[in-house]
Amino acid sequence: MYAGRKTVEKLLTEWNTEANDDLLASEDEEDTESCETESMKDLTAIEIRLLQQCLTALKLDQENDPKYLQVVDYLFDKGWLELGCIIFSQYYDSVWWLANQLSEHHIPDQKIAIYAGSNRSGLLVNGQFKRLPRDDIKRRVRTGEIRLVLGTDTASEGLNL
Repeated sequence: MYAGRKTVEKLLTEWNTEANDDLLASEDEEDTESCETESMKDLTAIEIRLLQQCLTALKLDQENDPKYLQVVDYLFDKGWLELGCIIFSQYYDSVWWLANQLSEHHIPDQKIAIYAGSNRSGLLVNGQFKRLPRDDIKRRVRTGEIRLVLGTDTASEGLNL
């Protein structure tokens, strides 16, 4: 639900170009490809209203995210955290949100590794994030120091934990 919320927010801020009409009008009229691309991103009033309704619903019900509830069930009720677990998400924002939720509400003293690209990897403990090289995360998983890894697609291929 968090990734959905971020997508809707992006659509409302980046695709809603009505506020940028003055900029578009001042562009060179011969640049038709640019204008066509921009017009694809123009939202109608109905689309804006529906996206705003969607955003409100996502914000109000985020605590009942069914995927989050399943993660909590598997980690704590089924004991997967004790065994060690890696959870994948395509989106970094989702990994970041989940790590913060778990750190804040369930395991504040535990090290939660985030394994991602672009220098976004590190450890979250008590809501505090510290960047770490991915090789350090792999070493700490092998030694048992880290039992929970949240990874993006970067961790989905060729990684032996």
